[in-house]
Amino acid sequence: MAFDSLRGRVVLHGGYAAGGARAGDTWEFDGQSWALVQAPGPGARMFAAMAFDARRGVTVLFGGTPDGMIDSDETWEYDGDGWRRRPGPGPLGRIQHSMHFDIARGEVVVVGGYSQAARYLGDTWAWDGSRWRELVGQPLPPRVAHSVAYDPGRGEAVVFGGLGDGPVFLGDTRRRLDDCFITRQPADQMAMPDAPVTFVVEVDAAAACTTPVTYQWQRRDPSVLDPASSDAWIDLSDGAGVFGSRGPNLTLLAPTLAFATGFRCRVGGGCGCESGPGTFTFSETVTYSLNCPADFNADGGIDFSDVEAFFERWENGC
Repeated sequence: MAFDSLRGRVVLHGGYAAGGARAGDTWEFDGQSWALVQAPGPGARMFAAMAFDARRGVTVLFGGTPDGMIDSDETWEYDGDGWRRRPGPGPLGRIQHSMHFDIARGEVVVVGGYSQAARYLGDTWAWDGSRWRELVGQPLPPRVAHSVAYDPGRGEAVVFGGLGDGPVFLGDTRRRLDDCFITRQPADQMAMPDAPVTFVVEVDAAAACTTPVTYQWQRRDPSVLDPASSDAWIDLSDGAGVFGSRGPNLTLLAPTLAFATGFRCRVGGGCGCESGPGTFTFSETVTYSLNCPADFNADGGIDFSDVEAFFERWENGC
């Protein structure tokens, strides 16, 4: 199943039906009732996975087993009107894998699963609507029947559990499956007016690194309510009191209260991933606060009203 957030419907296809038969029908649930979709589709199969691509407005289905003998490597897309099979090479056919939509990448991602040809899998693949490509960063221990969820605040997927080769039940938690591993996150800062503030991020690139590590510091746009929106973050550039916007250390030379809306670093490359849009991860979101003894009325600025506040305190003996 997958949730079509644009149309507000849950989409279900196939599965294991009563009596051992494989189902090949498609249904939609609008919160009140189920409706059968009268359109041909991927056909009968079980153990396939689905995810909704919010960037392109389609539900993507990959893999499954149509007859119990073959692990399908087919990619199908459903737009609410009908199914369409997408051609081209991609991941090895598999079952009991996971799929999710990566908001930061704008791609559907397949993780792990089981193949009759290779048994337990730990690979990760991304589908951008035109082609599949393997993400070859930090390896994931092979597993099937695991759970995955995408965390838009951190810009990363989290995988938990599953069944590993052996077989053995797994209880590990995995993050940043294909990106650089951030070994030191930036931290919130306390600053004095007109005193520099510096945020630091440190990255441990994968041993098989084929692309340099890149950095891009961003500032939260307070006018955009949804922090997960691509428009909610503004890329910083050096100048006007900003230094190191494309390095591991971001320095704000003269921080003001109005500018402290939240900061994070987008880290890319350095992990053997294909260089290009989407191959990155995000640091923690941090900010700073100002500690100014001269700000007597605590409004974040220094002006004549602070003089009045000072004399008011002086007259009151405090």
